[in-house]
Parts: sequence; C-alpha cells; structure tokens
Amino acid sequence: MNNRTFQIIRFIFAAWVWRVFQFCQKCLPIKPSAPDALLLIAQISPQMHFIYSKLKYGNKLLFEKKHLKLMEKFSQPNTAPVQKVLASLIATQTGNTPLMEEQLHQVLVQTNPQWKNQTSLDSPADFPDFLLLGVLKCGTTTLNEQFKKHPDLANPFSKELFYWGESMCGYGLEWYRAAFLRKKPGASFHTYECTPNYFANPIAIEQISTYMPQKKFIVMLRNPATRARSSYYFFKKHGWVKATSFDEMVTLETSFLQNDLSMITSYHVQHLHHGLYDYWIQKWLEKIAKEQFLFIKFEQFISEPQKELKKISGFLGIKAFPSVPLLQSNPTQYPGSQEQDLPALQKLEEFYKKHNAKLTELIGSEFKW
Repeated sequence: MNNRTFQIIRFIFAAWVWRVFQFCQKCLPIKPSAPDALLLIAQISPQMHFIYSKLKYGNKLLFEKKHLKLMEKFSQPNTAPVQKVLASLIATQTGNTPLMEEQLHQVLVQTNPQWKNQTSLDSPADFPDFLLLGVLKCGTTTLNEQFKKHPDLANPFSKELFYWGESMCGYGLEWYRAAFLRKKPGASFHTYECTPNYFANPIAIEQISTYMPQKKFIVMLRNPATRARSSYYFFKKHGWVKATSFDEMVTLETSFLQNDLSMITSYHVQHLHHGLYDYWIQKWLEKIAKEQFLFIKFEQFISEPQKELKKISGFLGIKAFPSVPLLQSNPTQYPGSQEQDLPALQKLEEFYKKHNAKLTELIGSEFKW
C-alpha cells in the first residue's frame, strides 16, 4: 500500500469516526467527548478492537475492504444492536451504571431469547460459569461455534470481551458482570466467555484467580510449532508483524527466549510465547486447582469432535452437545506450502521439545507432539 492510499484510508476512517461521534452527540442522552467516542466505538466488537489498538500505540494501520465495509455498516444509526451497545459503553464511561445494565440486558435477551423467562434485570449480575481461556490460534473460535449451538449455554454479547488484563478492564467489574445473562433462582442455563488472550497474560491470571477462583476453565492446546506458524501468517495478513518471513520470526523470537524466559512478555516476542504451555499452565495452577481445568487437544478435537465435546459436557455438567458437522472457523490462510516453512518448523520443534516434555508431566502424556 503506497503512502497516498494509506492517507486516503486514514481520512475516510477519521470522517467515519466523526460522523458516529456527531450521531452520539445528537441522539444519545449522555454526551461523550471526542477521544472517548473513538475508544467506545472501537470496543463495540472484536473486529473493531484492533483499530483502536493500532491508533492508541501509533502503529501503521492497514485496512482491507471488509474492514471498510464493517465501518460503513456500523455508521448506520439503526444498526441493531450496535446502537444499544454503544449507549451502554458510553453510560459506563460516565458512571451511569443503571443505564448500562438495562441496555446490555436488552441485548443479551435478544441474543438468547430461549432464556427470556429465566432471566431478569432484577436478578444480581454475576461472573460467567466458565471461561474458554485459549490458546490463541488453537481452534477457540471453532469450539465457540459449538457452544453457541448448545441448548444449555447462554452467549455473552460478544465472544471476546477483552476484559481481564486487557483494554476493557478499565470499565470495571459492573460492566463485565453485565455482559452475561442474569439468572433467576433455579435458572438452568450456563454463562461463559472466550477471550484467548487471557491464557498467556500474567495480569489476567492474577485477576481471574482473584475474582473467579472457583469457576471452571477450558484450554485448547495445539502443536506449538504449527500454532506459531498459524499465528504468524494470521497476523501478517493484517499487517501486525515485524518479521518479513516466518523463518525470520522464528530466528528472532527463539533468540530472545532460548535461555531467558524473562523476555516472555516482551514486545519483541509476538508469537512463540503463547506456545510455552508448560510455563503458562504452571502459572495458572499456582493460583487455581487443576481439577477446575479441562485441557483439550486441538488435533483430537478436529479428528473426533464428538468425543472431545463429550468430555466438555461432562466437565461442565450439561447435556450432550447436538451432533452437527464441525466447520472450522477463522482458519489461517497460508500463502504457500508447508514445505517452504519446514526448516523453520523443525527449528521450532526443537525449541519446544523440553517445554512439551514438562507439559506432559503437568497435564498428561496425551499432550505429545
């Protein structure tokens, strides 16, 4: 993308933000400031979250046609339930908690109409019953699609809430609890959320173990080498990587992590740290009992989905998942064959070998790659 095209796109985006801001000023009962409007608009959905993140840190923005179409769609005042969510977020920003709770509750009831008689705004807001913690690029979106089809599970207003250790944490616990359907006494549904960023986030581990120590947690694990490859090409597609090739990324990041895991959350390490499963699971188990976790192997889930879903339903204490075809969601598109990346993959296999050995000691021998 040349500089002129980039400047044109920036101008279009700025004009769109200003249009939505003017709409908020005119139509909503609570008036946000211009900076707050940008922040709040960006938090409406996971698709918009990356835009705010890039602007916030001053990095170069790269857009695709689908992102521009998304912004055009969101600029329409009557797009539901965006207007209600935006009003809710603005209410939170200004401390108007009752309005925020009422708006979010309406969105949740619309999303989960089957539970309309088992929920009430008068019921206390609570944390979700379980979390799908990750791992990033390990099939969490595909698994979440199965959750959405289960009759006992109530969806939050967004799959990824980016709360614990993330940008939405500043909105407070009231906002987070209001993101889940409230239960009347005797309600039979279960609430949950899925933000895969939580797994390898030390702040999220501390916060979740403090506020949700008795909840249940599901973690999907994948061969860490192929996971890293998927991560690299997924982020490269969106212009979020520094390395110009997969091999360069592997060389760079392994050099940082080979002998010193203190760099594990460094800005220089974007992809490989998520695959250090033994390190992160040990951190989780220092805070929360192992019995509260269910670890699922991605490769097994793809090959025998019903078998793995049965494990999940037993773990959560819910009825069996409906038998429906498993369609992989949000798959990474690779520009070439795996053979071209084979040397780098072999380097990663060697890098992760000792960590995988420690992982099997932690959670069982089935997690071998």
